[in-house]
Amino acid sequence: GGTAVSISAEELLKGQMFQSPIEVNGRYLILRLEPITNQNDIAGVLCSLQDVTTERRILEEMREMNQLLQSQILFSTTLNEITNEAIRTASTEGLYNMLTEKMAHLFAADHCFLTLWDEETQTLMPTSASGDLGFNYPDLEIIPGEPTITTSVLRLEKPVIIEDVYNTPYLSKRLAEISPSVSMLGVPLIALQQKMGAILIGHRKPHHFNEEEVQWAEQIAGQMALILARNKLLASEREQRLTTEALHQLSEHLNESLDIQTIYAHLLDDLSTLVPYDVANIMVVEGDSVRIVQERGREKFGSDDEYKAYMQMALPIAETATFKQMWQTKEPFMIPDV
Repeated sequence: GGTAVSISAEELLKGQMFQSPIEVNGRYLILRLEPITNQNDIAGVLCSLQDVTTERRILEEMREMNQLLQSQILFSTTLNEITNEAIRTASTEGLYNMLTEKMAHLFAADHCFLTLWDEETQTLMPTSASGDLGFNYPDLEIIPGEPTITTSVLRLEKPVIIEDVYNTPYLSKRLAEISPSVSMLGVPLIALQQKMGAILIGHRKPHHFNEEEVQWAEQIAGQMALILARNKLLASEREQRLTTEALHQLSEHLNESLDIQTIYAHLLDDLSTLVPYDVANIMVVEGDSVRIVQERGREKFGSDDEYKAYMQMALPIAETATFKQMWQTKEPFMIPDV
């Protein structure tokens, strides 16, 4: 089953974008139709569907969570302050710093840490911390495979209480020696089955975490996980929108000129919107070699003579490993660190 949509051809003919929410088999979509013009004539229609089902579910879960929190009078005020400020905070860094500061104050803790988790690469990212640590938390080195509180709570999908960091299977001895906290509570950040990180609350002296503290930390972590998931979805939507706009602009540029150098220039200019770069080249194959036909950013490095030599050089495909691999596989090639 689905939602019937009435599309106004008159709006499209006037060059106006058509947008409408629709529901198909229990999923919520946004249908966008945008006319593609060529010298004031309608050359076609760019059609896109955005699935906002997950976002709708996140908002519903946030509403349910807020209803639960309202019943906890002593705790709801502080939690709402954290939630409201998190929603208003524009920068992610500001959001992370606010969270660790508020959590440390709420729990009368000496430290609070926020560690994010990249599910795709299976890596930890120490992100923000409050209190006197004696080191910069984002610079903390995490050795792959070593036990951490964050990986432990994400694996168990529940809070972990550590009354003594020197005597626990959830933290490596190396990290225990670095830790400014003796007793810690770790709470996972999980929303819609997405593992996003953990909040760690720490005390310099031995501390017994009671059931109420664990429940409070879980509720804040649940709310923050939803906000982080929402922000991630919004960022993804913005990226998708920018990609659509850039591709639309590129299509217009390709129709504006038949001059190949002009087209190359437009390609590099439009590419910067999709993939920000310092230096970019367009290279073409001529016989057994590749040659630069258009570039951006290289003129900032080196002298004029070096730049001229750079633009005139031809690289043999068979003798250049990167080009050889791309030529043979016909696939992109990435070097993370040259």
